[in-house]
Amino acid sequence: MGKSYLSPIQMNSPFDISAAIAQMSVSIGEVFGDHWPEIKDRTEDILLRRSKRLESLARLKSNNEEENTEFNARMLDEERLFEANLHAISSRGKASAKRAAQAAITAFNESITRAI
Repeated sequence: MGKSYLSPIQMNSPFDISAAIAQMSVSIGEVFGDHWPEIKDRTEDILLRRSKRLESLARLKSNNEEENTEFNARMLDEERLFEANLHAISSRGKASAKRAAQAAITAFNESITRAI
């Protein structure tokens, strides 16, 4: 028997990747505060470049937590990627980049949860 893959879920309402990215951006901005204007454009470019991957990832989430192993693993990967990117463009340090990445992923996950 071959490896089983999660099938895309049906969302109760349309998932709006643009709205999710906008909320992720707001969440990151809240963490960086006064430093946000300096990195806003570069951060939003990073989010936009990841939008197709994030949209695909959103389809993996299930209402059943037991079925979210793949989704959770990929979310952790995304968080690490965001953290690395934010750390690279910010002078605020690794701790701020980590908090901002966590805030962005939380906002993204909440957007998905509202859609399913």
